[in-house]
Amino acid sequence: MAMHELKRTQYEDVGDATIRHDTRDHRQDMTHYHVPVMQMHQAALHGWGIAVGLQVTQTGPRTLSIAEGLALDVEGRMLPLAAQGQAPGQPGKAFLHTTSQLVDVPVVLELQGVADGTYYLTIALATTFISPGEPVEGRWLPQEQRIVSTPILTLQPTAGFVVDGTAVILATVTLGGGVVTQLSGAERQLVTMAAGAVVVRRGGAADGDPESGRMSPLATGGLALEVPAAGDQVVVQRLGDRNFQALTVRAESLRLVDGAAREVLQVDATQATLRLGATGNAGTLVIQDAAGAEMLRFDAANRLLHLGGDLDVDGIIRGHLAGGLVGTEQLAAQAVTLAKLAPDVLAHIGVAVSAGLQHDQSVPIPSGFDRSECIFYVALKYVLIEPELGRVAMFCTVDSSGKVSTSDPGRIVVMGLAIGKKGGW
Repeated sequence: MAMHELKRTQYEDVGDATIRHDTRDHRQDMTHYHVPVMQMHQAALHGWGIAVGLQVTQTGPRTLSIAEGLALDVEGRMLPLAAQGQAPGQPGKAFLHTTSQLVDVPVVLELQGVADGTYYLTIALATTFISPGEPVEGRWLPQEQRIVSTPILTLQPTAGFVVDGTAVILATVTLGGGVVTQLSGAERQLVTMAAGAVVVRRGGAADGDPESGRMSPLATGGLALEVPAAGDQVVVQRLGDRNFQALTVRAESLRLVDGAAREVLQVDATQATLRLGATGNAGTLVIQDAAGAEMLRFDAANRLLHLGGDLDVDGIIRGHLAGGLVGTEQLAAQAVTLAKLAPDVLAHIGVAVSAGLQHDQSVPIPSGFDRSECIFYVALKYVLIEPELGRVAMFCTVDSSGKVSTSDPGRIVVMGLAIGKKGGW
């Protein structure tokens, strides 16, 4: 982008007959002030690219159509592809590289005779002149020419093309066997806007347009998204108050803090860890389902306070183990040990094993648990068989209270296992 010194005529009083001003003054002002102001504004604040329209569609095997629209080049010059022509009722015009002739807008581009390959369809600035005396919008020009900004549409091979903003890419076109085999808009570049902050306001207030939020740079780099009031929300959703497919956050560490900057949640991608409720934070973490029903609630000490809905905790545990989050390799490498577990993590689970039980005895329960909070398992340990009895079917069972039953009291000894969970199963 070029910088221009700005110069303009100083008009004192245009009503004073002694003050002369003529076309030369107007031309100087146009050349040295109005045009440079427009170009520098557009190049510096908007950047180059497509502003609106200029869609490219395939209308036949070798035919493309380019809709009207507007682009800016790197110098801030407007590149309008306009359907309205120089005079009322006349269509707008554009140059085509294939014919070097002016054609009507919307442009129909025929590709017969173009060699197979991949091309960029670009738009750039060209100019035409209206000869003296030709009718245009406004008055007749008996002695002066009028300059018309007429764009030129060009197919340029992608190999060796320099993206410098002198020509703006509208589409990528691939020709094979004399026909269009692929048309893509992936390389289209839209205009940009440079700003130190973007402030969003909402209307509807009689006393002004209050600020709803702003996006601004951080002093250390990066972006800050801020809202003015403590009760404000930041909502990410699909248009029409609906859900979209997915939200992806690519970060080495994702943190959620409360108003006192105390950490509520942290996900560390490099260490594959999740921490809930840091020390000193008296708040809770609530996880809801899509309908807003509460599914999980944790306190600041990572204790599970509430289970709601149809959440299958056993299924989640099994799924995580089966998925390899904590597998045999991690256990063998001592990546997961009791010493590494936070306090009270296993406090709600208890296990008790009995080496030898007989008929009518009960499986012991883990310390600190009630029998109603436990489930029980038994298995045969050894059986005393006398040969003279012949073949005998023997079995053992355990009821919900942990009481053992065997098919042959006094001859069968079993192993017992009790697993307790606070609140029951």
